[in-house]
Amino acid sequence: MICYENLKTGPADEEQHEIWKKNKVGSFNEEEIVNNFIKMGIESELALIELIANSVDANATEFEVKKEPTKTFLKDNGCGMTIENIQNMFDVFRENHFQEKKLGVSGIGGKLASLNLCVDSDGTFTPVNIYTNGKDGYFKITIPWDKIMKEKIYTNQVDFYELKETELKWFKDKFGENTGTIYEFRNTKNMNDVIKEQIENTQKLKLEKQICFIFGWFKHFKLKYNGKEINKFDYD
Repeated sequence: MICYENLKTGPADEEQHEIWKKNKVGSFNEEEIVNNFIKMGIESELALIELIANSVDANATEFEVKKEPTKTFLKDNGCGMTIENIQNMFDVFRENHFQEKKLGVSGIGGKLASLNLCVDSDGTFTPVNIYTNGKDGYFKITIPWDKIMKEKIYTNQVDFYELKETELKWFKDKFGENTGTIYEFRNTKNMNDVIKEQIENTQKLKLEKQICFIFGWFKHFKLKYNGKEINKFDYD
């Protein structure tokens, strides 16, 4: 620690030493925070597990992976997100489940999961959309991971707004009324790979990493792929 009193040599130095005392240090290097999203990243199969765990935390009884020609939707029938939930979700390093028994990784888990699954074969990042039906209404959230990773700026990049009438009609026609939160991804390499490993061909994946094993404990929780129920591990 610097002792300013010991540095003083006379009245002429008083003003400069007062200036030194007022200097402050400490900041967030936002570029490094964004870079750390990748360094702290999780494997694709764990990313899917994280998002399913978040659905269980939201009291969902069903989680479906719905793959289309160019997009994949991850859909649950949980309680959805409130405006406060949305704001907290994208507050980096916030502890969202303090003193609560939750499966999902607090604070940064859902963000890292969506980041992993949006990476394509050439290493590029793609935007992710989230639709949620909570007690505050129907909202769309857009995470521009492509822009965030290019500009190395995270603050105020995520947009959300209440669905307009035409968007709400599209949403209900496509997903129905009994929905909670839905992630919309492009069919990136990471997304295609995790579907193959976790659903289409699980032989190469260790049992303890398979969603059918991990969520076999939850008897009343269904996993589906394109409308067909996935057989879970029977612990009985």
